Amino acid sequence: MIYEFAVSPGLFDREDRVTFLYQAFGMEAGRLISDFPHKQWSQLVRAVIERSAPPYPESAKWIDALIALEKRAMYHRQGAVWNKDDPSWINNAVAEHRRRPFKGILHDDQCGEPVAIRFGIDMASSVDWKCTGSRHVPRVADEMVRAVAPLIELSASLVLVDPYFWAIDGRWQNVLLSFARYAAESPMRPKISHIHYITGIESRMSNEQTERQFRQFLEPELPTGVSVGFYLVMRKLLHDRFVLTDRGGVQFGRGLDEGMGDVLITRLGDETYQKEWNDASRLRSEGATGMRRKFILRRS
Repeated sequence: MIYEFAVSPGLFDREDRVTFLYQAFGMEAGRLISDFPHKQWSQLVRAVIERSAPPYPESAKWIDALIALEKRAMYHRQGAVWNKDDPSWINNAVAEHRRRPFKGILHDDQCGEPVAIRFGIDMASSVDWKCTGSRHVPRVADEMVRAVAPLIELSASLVLVDPYFWAIDGRWQNVLLSFARYAAESPMRPKISHIHYITGIESRMSNEQTERQFRQFLEPELPTGVSVGFYLVMRKLLHDRFVLTDRGGVQFGRGLDEGMGDVLITRLGDETYQKEWNDASRLRSEGATGMRRKFILRRS
């Protein structure tokens, strides 16, 4: 749904290419640009623009597009390796992909690597370039998590929102525990060590009874190293179901629980994501209107 791409700095040598790249990357498109080589990618792009762009003020427009792209589409990959003895960007990108995969490598060089996408009309038919905005997934816990795994691997914070959660019901247990296990087992750095879960107040029992039930049925099953913070809020404040991270978000149509059939997962656009992320942040804040109880579960 949202993926990381390596993008050759050399592609920023023409206005039509700069325009295309500006439109093709960002949360709305489901593509993020890897800062590869780390802390040098932007400098390399600026050098290409300085050589290729028309004089000011046209050159300033290219730089403005780059700055905007950096703000909304840049992903800072940690631990990336660059071979200083080989100045070839494409060779280093392929080597880094074999160490830790990109969704695709966008370039304009000669390269036989399957994941390398040559800039041009053939991009449209490349499976590695496509980033569908929505998809149907069986309502099975591991498959639901696997569908958003690329987003989780790019993120340092994870928020789940579902107005319904019953701790004694395996339909919800299985999905949450699958998210927790994936976070615990991910080799990516930084990894998610805490999950925020916003759900509705249980009307059939007190908040204290709800917390005791959650601790009884969930805490012993959590993987070591991953905690879950529950936020019980007034159910009327919640309706839609979301998986939100600091890098993007998706909406889960039927909910974050297992069941018959499929669930429709839809990627959020920039503005929609920002609103839902802000709303979730407010609901998690101390003294938030409608928040009735907060507690943290972790395996002892």
